[in-house]
Amino acid sequence: KYASLLLTGYLLVATWHAQYVATSSANTDLIEATDRFEFYSNFWINEHHFLYQKAVKAKDKEWKEAFDGDELSNINAEDKVSLEEAITFYQENVIDKNLLFNGDLFSLKRQLIGFGIDDVVKADQEAIAKILNNTKQVYERYFWGKHHRQNLAVFQDHQTLITKYENSLFDRISDLAQQPWPEEKVRVDISYYSNWAGGYTTVNPNTHVVITSQDDGVRGDWFELLFHEPSHAIIRSRSTTVGTTILKVCDDLGVEAPRSLWHAILFNFTGEAVKEVLQQEDVPYDLYMYRRDVFSAYHGVIKEYVPDYIRGEKSLETTIEEMIRAYQSE
Repeated sequence: KYASLLLTGYLLVATWHAQYVATSSANTDLIEATDRFEFYSNFWINEHHFLYQKAVKAKDKEWKEAFDGDELSNINAEDKVSLEEAITFYQENVIDKNLLFNGDLFSLKRQLIGFGIDDVVKADQEAIAKILNNTKQVYERYFWGKHHRQNLAVFQDHQTLITKYENSLFDRISDLAQQPWPEEKVRVDISYYSNWAGGYTTVNPNTHVVITSQDDGVRGDWFELLFHEPSHAIIRSRSTTVGTTILKVCDDLGVEAPRSLWHAILFNFTGEAVKEVLQQEDVPYDLYMYRRDVFSAYHGVIKEYVPDYIRGEKSLETTIEEMIRAYQSE
């Protein structure tokens, strides 16, 4: 009986240990959990986006063209072969798929976050998983240290602002969008490389952001991007209050909904909300969409009609109707 109890206890401890290792291995990439976010620097997310963007940058399938300066100076010949094979594979099989909209890459991203640096990746996309595993040591040996340090640095640079204003910003954006946030925290994977825009978001089953750690040096830009991305959960093209209001107004007017107007509104709402809090910090800031000429076709109507809504002087539906009438008459 005593031996049986010992065996049972051993099995329980062994089971607990196995579960702990499996769980902790995937969670060692957690940087910080705040009231509204969970920030991660996940090895596999970073390697995947590294290979994707290097493959995009490589010209005429010449993989070395993807690297700048002395990035390759310390890599031995064997590791260069491995890196070339990985980038070539991504060129031929992956980069024709959109990181945001392709179902295979959507699924891969969701699976990668479940693995820690010491794990072997297993994913539905077996060929990509094999490349990631085969190239792991090369990426870890030559690139991961720099990328991980930058991931930590960009968070630390913004940590005070995030913790001070995240709740008020979430509330302000929700009020402007007239849409509540999902209850769960937003997972943010900080990755040295992201997509062409610097960040993208998926919302199924939970809101999941991938955002670059390469800050462009403009105070406030990375901060705006951080709040812009999860706002895709509450401002969408054909659902949520903004999207359905645009569709209703256009249906009433008998016109086609202006493409991407919803996204321009998202840029404006999040940008204005961020600008408001940065003003409290005496940081001058002009919205990203204006400085970078994003959705410039809508700048005129947004600047003309949205400020009254933001000040609470007009309804969202009236504002959108005025914008669409003016846009149609241009």
